[in-house]
Amino acid sequence: MNFEPEQINPEEVPELSFSDKIVGIFTEPSATFESISKFKVKTIDWLIPVLIACLVLAAGNIVKMSNPGIKANTIEIAKAQQEKQMSKLVKEGKLSQEQADKQSEQMEKLIGSPLYLAMGTVGAIIGFFVFFFIFALIYFVFGKFVFHGTGTFASALPALGLSQLIGTISMIIAIILSILYSKNIGDGSIASIINFSQTNSPLFLILGILDVFMIWSTVVSSIGLSKMFKTKSYIPFLIVGLVILVIFKLIAFFAVR
Repeated sequence: MNFEPEQINPEEVPELSFSDKIVGIFTEPSATFESISKFKVKTIDWLIPVLIACLVLAAGNIVKMSNPGIKANTIEIAKAQQEKQMSKLVKEGKLSQEQADKQSEQMEKLIGSPLYLAMGTVGAIIGFFVFFFIFALIYFVFGKFVFHGTGTFASALPALGLSQLIGTISMIIAIILSILYSKNIGDGSIASIINFSQTNSPLFLILGILDVFMIWSTVVSSIGLSKMFKTKSYIPFLIVGLVILVIFKLIAFFAVR
């Protein structure tokens, strides 16, 4: 009698369903991406999560601009940025004060209008897709040429797409916080949760980086990338991801100063 365990051909292992992949991202990301890496990349694995994120983004804009308090806060911030930009152009001699006043008046009429909401929403969705592919390209370059992996550009897409489902939770939290605090909040970081108002403080930057779901998403995407590119460890990808996250937070921090 043969008591040897039956050998299973890896090619005979069935591919995970899309719903199993979604569950696996939250429960067993390493095993899930290990399975995904054995099959041809499917568009559905990255496109649906990205579309879900875009849907949440669009819904968030509509909800925020439908709330009088959030709308007023958004308009106030937009006006302040517009005045700052116009003032800079006047000082540089690129615009006369009269031209600046006219443009500011036109912008004031536009801000808060349905057209402004539509333009902002469409622009945000397009920007989301653009940055998604830029990040995929960055990870491909690191995975292929720096970390000497064996994946392709397409290999980065499911790792980033599926992990975005976790990042989308941060977007949902931001919408809820915006409603609670009647102000436009862009993420689910600790700074946003406690409504830390000292935006010029270095502590605001630190608390802004501490976004549990975005960090979780970055860790999971790093695990996925290491499996898709067949590298020994996910740590190098995690370092790249965290550096990108910090850079974006720094840009946002200095942009409002």
